[in-house]
Amino acid sequence: MRSLRAVEGMSARALFHSPPRAVAKCGAQWTEVDLTAKVWTVPASRMKAGREHRVPLSDAAIAVLKG
Repeated sequence: MRSLRAVEGMSARALFHSPPRAVAKCGAQWTEVDLTAKVWTVPASRMKAGREHRVPLSDAAIAVLKG
């Protein structure tokens, strides 16, 4: 985690601040993110189990996304 914090860039920050697999992060769309509700909804089409996945976003994750 210490090494990840030292890495610049959105990919490293995304891996540090939210739990879904890195593969799902690579295809994330702004339309999937609700900053007000602090939720990222990954559509079923991108999930291995074929079901929509709702990810609560921490305040730190929201700050990264707004930045």
